[in-house]
Formats: sequence, structure tokens, C-alpha cells
Amino acid sequence: MTRVNWSGRTGFIAALTGAALVSLGAALISGSGPSASEFAGITPEAVRTDVAPLTRVEVQTIDGEYVLARREAGWVMPDKADFPVVPEKAEMLMRSLDQAMVIEAKTSLPERYDALGLGDPEDGGFGAKLTLEPGGMSLVFGVRGARHYLRRESNPRAYLIDQAMPPLHNAVWWIDLSETGLPRPSSDIVQLDVHASGQSRRFVKPAGVWIDGVSEAPVPALKESALQFMSDALSGFTAEDVRASTGLAPSVQYRLVFADGTVGVIEFVTEDGEIWTRFDFRGDGDWSVYEGREFRLDALTLSDLLADELVSASSE
Repeated sequence: MTRVNWSGRTGFIAALTGAALVSLGAALISGSGPSASEFAGITPEAVRTDVAPLTRVEVQTIDGEYVLARREAGWVMPDKADFPVVPEKAEMLMRSLDQAMVIEAKTSLPERYDALGLGDPEDGGFGAKLTLEPGGMSLVFGVRGARHYLRRESNPRAYLIDQAMPPLHNAVWWIDLSETGLPRPSSDIVQLDVHASGQSRRFVKPAGVWIDGVSEAPVPALKESALQFMSDALSGFTAEDVRASTGLAPSVQYRLVFADGTVGVIEFVTEDGEIWTRFDFRGDGDWSVYEGREFRLDALTLSDLLADELVSASSE
């Protein structure tokens, strides 16, 4: 009788089973498990985009929608009063679209897009959908961990790509609302006229000390501190958002005179519970970035700019 080496056969079966499980796991991770022939057919054109003719990029995410538009002087954001896009950030997007290369083909099953961050934002997915004009081509980008994925709406196949995309979910990321992008006078304020609550008051600083513009008496310590905080906030703020000027009547208006002769008007308007700020500076320098725009400042900056000691009649 022939003896069967069951221990050897058991090991062989176990090895086959293990290999099958590994293959099954790889297929599940990659989605629908593209074949070698499918991967071999991938060309750079499957994920690359010719950016030269682009004039408009519409971005849609679960957090909202915005537009990047190319003008003669560069890229701007029409939804934000044509505020200029930081050139290096626009170049990053163009480079990512133009130079993307496939690392690996992934799923073609829509129900598995969410696992790659490629879910359609219209359906609550976390993908970032870009519609490129002219042409109307739509791409969806996703991020999972440190990996970046892409799919074209015209092709169900998703791809792992080698290009990191900009933070597409953050509309304000594209523009510079810091003191670099929003210049402000560099010299000291020597006069402040406040118009609020139907009253006007003036503070002047003729010799480094704030005094009441009418009585010429030194201002109380609390007012002096408020004036200093206001001055510091004006020189160091970073805006949180920008929009086209609404023309709403201001609830508070400041007129400032600076030591170098620059004159500024700052107006605060309230809409839907939010305070927006208009700036108008006249003097040496380019102040055009403020023209026709209103800015939303953070709560701490607003509290320093609009201290009760400056705007409230009861603080007299």
C-alpha cells in the first residue's frame, strides 16, 4: 500500500490557501482588481490635463463651491470680488494637473470611491470636483492619508497618482489676507475721529500722548489702552474672508490720520449678525487691493478695533 505524506500535503494546501487569501485581499484593497492588461493600457493622458488653454476652474466640495478664473494679470477668485490668487498656489494646481502620473490603477466601482476620498460632493462625498473650462471636463480628486487619488467623471476607473493636490476644500487658502497681501500704513496714528451711535469724538496724539481732541486733556488710562490695542490690531490683523462691497451704511466709522500724512477711513457694517470692514487709504503706496471690497476679521481683532471705550457714548 502506498503511504500518503499528509503533513506535506497539509502544508501544500495551506500555502495555496494563503496565496489565495493574499490575492483576494489585494483585489479588495485595489477595488475591483484591475488586470495587468488594464494597467498596461494606461497612458499619461488618462490623468494629465492640458492646462495651457484653461481660463476657469470650478471647485465643488462638501464644504461649498468657488471659482478660480484666469485674467490677463493672473488668476483671481470671482466669488471674492476678484481678489488675486497667490501666483505660487495657482502654479501648484496647474503643475498637479499637468504632470500627474499614475502609480496604480484602483477601483472602477462607485460604491468604493469613498474609501479613496473620491465620493461625489453632490452626494455628500469628500471628493473635490473640478470642472475645467473651456471644455467642461470634470475631475474628482481625493486624499486618504498621504495618498492622492484621481478619477475623471467620463471614466469610472480611479487612480493613485504621484502629485499632491492643493487643499481644495479651503477656498480662502488661495488668497493672501495677511499683512503681506493687505498692506497698511507703517507710521503711527496721530489722529482718530470716531463716528458712532449718532455722535462724533476725536482723539489726537501730538507729542506721543493721546489727548481728547476737544478738551485737550489726557485721555483716561482705559481709553489710552483701547487706543493702543486698536492701533496694534490695525497693523497686525489677518482677514478671514473677503467679498464685494455691499454699500451698506456703516454702524461705526473711523477716520485716521497717520504721521506720514496718509489718511484712512475704516467702516464697519453688519449683515446677518456678521461684521464686515471696509478700508480706504489715501497716500503714498498702492492701496487698490481694498477698493470695492469688504473684509471679515476675526472676533479678537474686532474687539480691539471696536472697544467700548472708543465707540460707546456711555464711556465718556
